[in-house]
Amino acid sequence: MKTSAYWRNNNMSFRDASYSSNKGKSLWETCPQLAALDPNVAHIFYDDFYGYLVSSGSDYVGWIMTENGGSGGQGTTDAAGGIFAMYPHTDDDDNVQIQWNSENFALAATKPLWFEARVKLSDAIQSDMVVGLCVTDTSLTTAMSDGVYFRKDDGNTSLDFVTEATSSETETSAVGTMTDDTYVRLGFWYDGTTVRAYVDGVLVASHTTTITAVELAVSFAVQNGEGAAKTMSIDYFKVVQIR
Repeated sequence: MKTSAYWRNNNMSFRDASYSSNKGKSLWETCPQLAALDPNVAHIFYDDFYGYLVSSGSDYVGWIMTENGGSGGQGTTDAAGGIFAMYPHTDDDDNVQIQWNSENFALAATKPLWFEARVKLSDAIQSDMVVGLCVTDTSLTTAMSDGVYFRKDDGNTSLDFVTEATSSETETSAVGTMTDDTYVRLGFWYDGTTVRAYVDGVLVASHTTTITAVELAVSFAVQNGEGAAKTMSIDYFKVVQIR
């Protein structure tokens, strides 16, 4: 093993070339090391999906799952590293989403934030997808008002990055491409004024407008683009925000 120090965006990080040889392709290189070690510096929400807790009536014990258009399916799967898979009912435009039961993050000038998730779609063309931090809503694919997220529309494989405040959007289109059953890392970093989006560790967009100040929840949604169930698989997500 060979560990080296690496300086990026005024932050010192360390990497081992044997385990992480792809230098410069991680948004976490911009996150202070102390944020991951000291709970007085930052709060962290991370899930590798070894288990799944869903709300039951008004007794929220984890994720809030919403299905629009019939009963689909969701849950952790037998896979090394932990995978959560969800799919809607089988009609066109049926959708399913999960959101954490509380809105734990808000973008503020003195509170830098990092988000990343590793996801894939069974059908990269005939599906809609939302991944990011969003206001609590029962239909993220059609009726969201506030959030910072990646979106993929039905009928193409292109990823778009969106910052949205009170239903006003700033969008950078075609920041990446989805491929059937192939994982992609989707992340963003907010430094207090600018939100920078990353796809597989590569900077693809920078937004300074329509950045919402309301509280947001970790959110995932998938919608069928035709009369067949489309599956979204989530390997992990991680959010770190300075207190």
